[in-house]
Amino acid sequence: MPAGAFNVVSGLGDPAGAALTRHPDVDVLAFTGGTVTGRKVMQARAELIRPVQLELGGKSPNVIFADADINLAVAGAAFGIFYTQGENCNAGSRILAHESVYDEVVEKIADRARRLIVGPPDEEATEMGALISRAQFEKVASYVKIGVAEGARLVCGGEPVSGPGLDGGHFYAATVLADVKPEYRVFREEIFGPVVTITPFHDDDEAIELANATDYGLAAGVWTRDIDRALRCIQQIESGYVWINTFNSTPIEAPFGGVKLSGFGKDCGSQAIDTYTTWKTVAWALQPFSDWYPSGQATGQTGHR
Repeated sequence: MPAGAFNVVSGLGDPAGAALTRHPDVDVLAFTGGTVTGRKVMQARAELIRPVQLELGGKSPNVIFADADINLAVAGAAFGIFYTQGENCNAGSRILAHESVYDEVVEKIADRARRLIVGPPDEEATEMGALISRAQFEKVASYVKIGVAEGARLVCGGEPVSGPGLDGGHFYAATVLADVKPEYRVFREEIFGPVVTITPFHDDDEAIELANATDYGLAAGVWTRDIDRALRCIQQIESGYVWINTFNSTPIEAPFGGVKLSGFGKDCGSQAIDTYTTWKTVAWALQPFSDWYPSGQATGQTGHR
């Protein structure tokens, strides 16, 4: 690479990140992080009138319809939330299950959560590791308490994990909160941890309404065998990314980005090139210019007609 093409600067958001956002020589800035910080980044770039691309938080729904393969849907939903301990912007942190399969989904997702092997990342058997910091650990734990206080049913988890090799790490159990209503904070706010909420729905209309009942719109999963239902969800769920009968697969050639408070612009795919480039229009005449105003040609005459 040419010198200076790739640089790594380690530091906290303020002052390291703030210096980048406010510097006039930074032509374009792409930020990945929380919505609160995203607002500050956007404000700083607005002062300079410089472009910015934001990939922010999420509260992604995983919608399981009655006609889905429930075992596969539960497997995908478990991976959607417990992958990287839920510290993933597009984590499927809200499971919406049709009322006819709701109890089955709750039971099976909880069974998977209880069986997850929590441990150090350097052990081959580990399926879920530690949270990034003590502060994040406490935030996750506080949200679980908030959810229970609001009326959610704690099915499993909701506690730290201890044991051999876990001392000094911020390990938190895979947690399932059932019977969660749309007005609960745990339904609407990003937790960024291994905590999933489960909410029943009656029909397709309510499923889509619940999927959209959040300020975020980064990703969504839909589990169904019905092609028409899947196409309707693709069209009507407010999300930058929609998975059908899968979750978390993000091929680098496909654009990734959200809507609403999840930000704007795209990572990956050819669309990402637009973030880092600008268009320049050039019109080059291939024949002499045709004078529109013959009265202005040199004739020796002056004055008005």
